[in-house]
Amino acid sequence: MNHPAGATLAAFAYDAPGRRVQQVRDGRTTRFCYDGQRVLAEYDGAGALLRYSVDGPTYVDEHLLIHEHGRDFFYLLAALHSRIAFVILRTDGSPPVASAPVSRRRPFLW
Repeated sequence: MNHPAGATLAAFAYDAPGRRVQQVRDGRTTRFCYDGQRVLAEYDGAGALLRYSVDGPTYVDEHLLIHEHGRDFFYLLAALHSRIAFVILRTDGSPPVASAPVSRRRPFLW
C-alpha cells in the first residue's frame, strides 16, 4: 500500500487460500498463525510471540480470550455474540477490571 507521495505505508503477504500471513508496517513485521480461517497467534519478525487468542466454537471472530503484553483479556459477550466489554484479570490478587459498565438491557451469555 503506497502513499500518494510514493512512500510505502504497509506491505502484506498472503498464502494460497488468501489469508494474510504477514504484514510490514512502520518497519515492524507481524506474522499470523492460523487454524482454518481463525488467527490463533501473531509473531514479530524475530519469531517472538506478540499475542494469541482462544476462540469460541461458533464464529470465526468469537474471541473468548486475548493474551497480549503478558495479560489475559476475557471478552464479555452479548446475546448475539457481539463483544460489549472485556475483563482483565490481575496477577497480584486484586479484583479484576472491566473495560465498560454492564448494561442491564444486554445480558451476558455465560
